[in-house]
Amino acid sequence: MIGALLDALGLRAPAAVRHPADLRPGKAVVFGTLHTDDPVQSPVRGKPCAAFYYRASFRRASRVKGFAQALLRDALVYADGLSVTVDGVSIPLTPRNGVDFGRADHQALVKQKIDGFKALEKRVPVGAQVAVHGALRRTSDGWTMTFDQIDHQGSEGKRGKR
Repeated sequence: MIGALLDALGLRAPAAVRHPADLRPGKAVVFGTLHTDDPVQSPVRGKPCAAFYYRASFRRASRVKGFAQALLRDALVYADGLSVTVDGVSIPLTPRNGVDFGRADHQALVKQKIDGFKALEKRVPVGAQVAVHGALRRTSDGWTMTFDQIDHQGSEGKRGKR
């Protein structure tokens, strides 16, 4: 009960879970392999993935620089049926946020032929090593996690396609 109160107030650092023995209810960062049976298609490249971040911008006039890039669309999309596996233990994942955005939406933006249009995507592939930030809960079947963020462990220091 005290742990739940500390978590709610944001006073306790999330537990790092690298092995099944580390699993405890509450805030956690779970390190493991990301899985889904129903991957989503990334909007720019059309590749299957477990999740993607998409950002579209356009060029507009600026008093200071002459031109600046302005945000047109921002989207964070997760595949259905996500889970993370930690040493053979599978934990179903439920996102707290995320939007419905896909390849057709990106292509509709491209067809508008907006001056200075740029679209970037960053994909998290199925089977990637990830760190999932969220709240772990014990269920009758095992564990479940409601998450806020997934960090792809193979992407540090690389500038990927967003």
